[in-house]
Amino acid sequence: MIISVFNQKGGVAKSTTVTSLAATLTKFGKKVLVVDMDPQANSTLGLGVDDESLEEDSTIYRLLKEQRLHKNLVEGIIMETQYDNLHLIPSDIFLSDAEIVLANAMNRERLLAKVLKFVQDDYDYILIDCPPSLGLLSLNALVASDKLIVPLTPGFFSSKAIKHLLTTVNRVQDNLNSELGIMGILVTKYDARKKDLNAGLPSKILDYKIFDTIIRIDSQVEYAQENMMPVPFYNEKSKASEDYMNLAKEVLADGEK
Repeated sequence: MIISVFNQKGGVAKSTTVTSLAATLTKFGKKVLVVDMDPQANSTLGLGVDDESLEEDSTIYRLLKEQRLHKNLVEGIIMETQYDNLHLIPSDIFLSDAEIVLANAMNRERLLAKVLKFVQDDYDYILIDCPPSLGLLSLNALVASDKLIVPLTPGFFSSKAIKHLLTTVNRVQDNLNSELGIMGILVTKYDARKKDLNAGLPSKILDYKIFDTIIRIDSQVEYAQENMMPVPFYNEKSKASEDYMNLAKEVLADGEK
């Protein structure tokens, strides 16, 4: 299953969700590939890879602009991480050029889908970290995906962003990927002192599935990031690790439907 984690609003724990969910899925014996489609490379860093140390043409950008793709080329870009069954197609800042360089490419919305078709049967789950924008890179991720997880923090600005996000998803479903489904809205950075969760959520999402799991604010996430580790491997007893373990159970249950 290919899952994009997407919200065009930054600061919603998108990359943290990708790396943490990937880590917890491996704890259930699943083989997982993380695809970093964000030029900020936070998922790359979060899995222990320094994006500034990557060799030229060793990232997802090389694959997106390659006109003669083949399985060996894609496999050559995939990196093993220090964690069993957790692999990575990394990103770096040069991916920011893709919006311009690939704008005139043939079938430009399906470039990532073409890449992943070579390896998707090798993994139980492929998780895509999307950039915080509604541009070509995010569009490629949505076209390549089976499901979408939308991380969302309660609050006013989230309600403004979600309208544009849902409109984009609907357009992708109508024109480019009719099989794309929203697995669920994931509430992140939740302050447990606030008793009424729905009061902080935009009304437009209440018609969509909201995960039972809520990701609570946890300082251990920041410490894990500083150590370039997913929080479930940095501190498996933390609140965030517990929450992402519960999220993994929901994702696995969805896959069994």
